[in-house]
Order: sequence, then C-alpha cells, then structure tokens
Amino acid sequence: MKAQTTVQNGNKEVTITITGNRQWEGGENIRTYFDLDQNNKRIVIDSLYEIHAGTTRDKIIKIAGRTFGYKLGIDCNSNTKRAAALEGIESLITQITA
Repeated sequence: MKAQTTVQNGNKEVTITITGNRQWEGGENIRTYFDLDQNNKRIVIDSLYEIHAGTTRDKIIKIAGRTFGYKLGIDCNSNTKRAAALEGIESLITQITA
C-alpha cells in the first residue's frame, strides 16, 4: 500500500506517504495505524489510523463507510494549515479505500 499526497504548510510543501501499517489491540479497541513518511522536518500529521472497534478521543473522519482517527502535527498551528492537513488526510484515506 503506497498512498501519497502533498499539502501546503505555510511556505513549504510537505509530501506525506503511507509506507506501511500495523495492527493494535487494547481492551475493546482494535485499530490499524498507518506509518507516515513526511519529506521534511515539518510534522503535518502526527498519527492516522483506522478504527475497527472501540472509540477514540482523537478527531475522526468517515469515508467510504469506514472510520478513521487522526491527530494533526505540531506544525498545523493555523486554520489554513489545519485545513490543508485535513485535505491531505482525506486524500490519503480516499486512496486507501479505493
């Protein structure tokens, strides 16, 4: 699985690539965490995962009948940067679910 997107983060472009995934189970929670490679020092997406069972305190997005949780990175410190990061997350998830 190799999904990739590029987002604007201030005056820099950040290319985010999903390089793999790993399953995690804890209590009633079952998730698949995606390994993210971001091409420079800026952290746009801190974590992205699919929720198979259980709940999360993180933000969620539903696409194609599947639920994903995410945390934005430290470099998403403005409304514009957060909006661009969310578009990037939607792009990655759309590629995963295709």
